Amino acid sequence: MLKITLKSPGEFIFNDVPEPTLKEGEALIEVKSRGICAGDICQYKGKKLDLCPLPSVQCHEFGGIVREVKNSSKEIKVGDKVAVFPHVNCRDCFYCNSGLELTCDNDKIFGINIDGGLVEKVAVPLRNLVKFSDDFDEQYLSVLEPATVAYHIINGVKDSNVVIIGVGSIGVMAVPIAKYNNNKVIAVDIDDNHLKTAERLGADLTLNVQEKDNDKKLKDFLGKDKIDFVGMTHLNEQLLDWSISVIKKCGTIVFIDILEEPFLKVDFRKMWNKIVTLKGLDSFYFKEFEETAKLIEKRVINPKDVVSRIFPLAKIKEAYDYKISENALKVILIN
Repeated sequence: MLKITLKSPGEFIFNDVPEPTLKEGEALIEVKSRGICAGDICQYKGKKLDLCPLPSVQCHEFGGIVREVKNSSKEIKVGDKVAVFPHVNCRDCFYCNSGLELTCDNDKIFGINIDGGLVEKVAVPLRNLVKFSDDFDEQYLSVLEPATVAYHIINGVKDSNVVIIGVGSIGVMAVPIAKYNNNKVIAVDIDDNHLKTAERLGADLTLNVQEKDNDKKLKDFLGKDKIDFVGMTHLNEQLLDWSISVIKKCGTIVFIDILEEPFLKVDFRKMWNKIVTLKGLDSFYFKEFEETAKLIEKRVINPKDVVSRIFPLAKIKEAYDYKISENALKVILIN
């Protein structure tokens, strides 16, 4: 079967390798949908290699068709359409035993430290699979992973004034989720096309960070109201300082971005004075993976809204270059 490895920045190699042998409790997945993540692009461009070194069989956003099951489980069967939860938790460390598997000490991640979805077939633990309906379009199975990141950012925030900074594929999916929970949403980005998509998906106000009258627009929109919550998919000093300035006292700022440079200057006096909670987020829980799948099935999140283009797997380099040059939302690779 085909396996594609990112050997060095910008260089993919194609290999023919044997199909994986299943262990008890695993399923063999024929991969049908692969999402290109911003993290994959960083490796492709030679960035953040201290966190995610090369060579790498990338792709932690993927799903496909079950071709074999080595277990008596009736929940997952041959022919099912499934998305793959990328974290393989040990279920034995302090955090797993405390119900905090997100922070598992021995976490393995498809596409990061174990081979990901850039293969024709992959062995996956049955407990990592979420099944979709038979009529779901298989080419969109990979959208569940980034959609769950969006869900994790905004999950639990209701009846509030919400700012989403960075409305790429993850941030823009946070918009309909936030609206589903009766929030007012202000979308912030540098790309007018992304902002137009956010507006189409329900954003009540859009702000381009390059414009000078954003504070006035925000004040006019809010009236006497305040910003309760800021979710950041992109983080830098300017945006963080602005977020601290606009958030209400005792408000919450969360960020999901992995910075290229690990250090930022932060005005902690301003944070202290406003009693702001600043929280870093890392991925999501399996329960959230299941809950987001239900939102996709109900079309609260429509994958077609965030997919810019679909490429055949053989044109992987063209797909990566397209995502970079066009600042595209989600780009998908299919067989």
